[in-house]
Amino acid sequence: MSGMKGLAIVIGAMLAFMAAIAVLATVLAP
Repeated sequence: MSGMKGLAIVIGAMLAFMAAIAVLATVLAP
């Protein structure tokens, strides 16, 4: 089960990172 938990954490971190990039792109867009 630890493997699935680690995978969920990695996926969550990737989604959060992509969301942060999208927000930055929106804010920095002219």
